[in-house]
Amino acid sequence: MKKSLILALSLAAPVFAGEATIVPATIITPAPACTCSTDVEIAAGYAVAMDDIYDGIPSKDIDLYKIDVTGVYNINEKHAVTLRLGYGFGDECERGGDAVGDYSLETDVHTFTLMPGYRYTHAINEKWATYVGVNVGIANVSVKACEDWTNGANAERIKAHGSDWGLAYSAEIGVSYKITEDWHAFATYGIFGSTAKPEIEDVSANHQNYHGVRIGVGYEF
Repeated sequence: MKKSLILALSLAAPVFAGEATIVPATIITPAPACTCSTDVEIAAGYAVAMDDIYDGIPSKDIDLYKIDVTGVYNINEKHAVTLRLGYGFGDECERGGDAVGDYSLETDVHTFTLMPGYRYTHAINEKWATYVGVNVGIANVSVKACEDWTNGANAERIKAHGSDWGLAYSAEIGVSYKITEDWHAFATYGIFGSTAKPEIEDVSANHQNYHGVRIGVGYEF
């Protein structure tokens, strides 16, 4: 007991004598710097439908021209989330006949899409990178007969318009090149489509899948 009391007094003696007590400093490790950034991309593309648009009526593939604006939030150098607003327009014509009669049709097709997505990027060097991306969202597809639909069997003529909403989806692989610190150019190849099935009169349209290329530029904020 006496030894414990003597030890406590000896430890407290510097305090009573007016000497400063040294308290070990707490080391705080700073949080790692965020490597996130935001890009805006503007692109134009060309795609071809991989199937016919009408049930029971042979037709050639649609040539679809596309433009889109994409917001890209880069979580880090590899992973990013995206939001793409797109518009496509095209037409098809010169359909042949079937058992009912010979059809001579010309149709305008318009598509609107809004798709959130994910992108993975692999840097090759300081300038070049490759990436893959997937997008899923909503689509509105509009089909319009811009000329009279003529059925050779009964001279039936129709002018009509139909539209429908559906699920939109796409997948792409691309390459990008850093032009300056803020600007980059890119080119992609991808497939996309929707489940929308617009109808014109009694003719039901199929949902379509497309494949094509897309090129554009992006700016990093």
